[in-house]
Amino acid sequence: MKAASATILVVEDDDATRGFLADNLSIDGFHVLEATCVLDALQVIETEFPDLAVVDLGLPDTDGLELLSEVRHSDRVAGTIDPELPLLVLTGRVGELDRMRGFDRGCDDYVTKGLWSVFSGSTAFRTTAWSCSS
Repeated sequence: MKAASATILVVEDDDATRGFLADNLSIDGFHVLEATCVLDALQVIETEFPDLAVVDLGLPDTDGLELLSEVRHSDRVAGTIDPELPLLVLTGRVGELDRMRGFDRGCDDYVTKGLWSVFSGSTAFRTTAWSCSS
């Protein structure tokens, strides 16, 4: 019997990047959910209960940092959002101040697209996702 794979939510407004991530994570055996904005991401988190969320910061409706804060400050007893949901930021924001803001808002890891490669990105996702499914 095959073990259940982790479910990963990809929150990215760029179609090409979102498609690339979803395709590669699916090939690796993960169940992938997709959202293009914070509002859609919150709805998916509340109804589908992913094991990990990969979040871009530059989203069309509001900053991805707001999604991080919303998840971390949620009340699991009163709501359906798990404040312990692992959050991995994947963004084009490469500055140290941006990185600090990401960690201050509760991300578990921060990967920049400028320095990102298929190998480093896949390693970060796999490490976090595998720890979620064990």
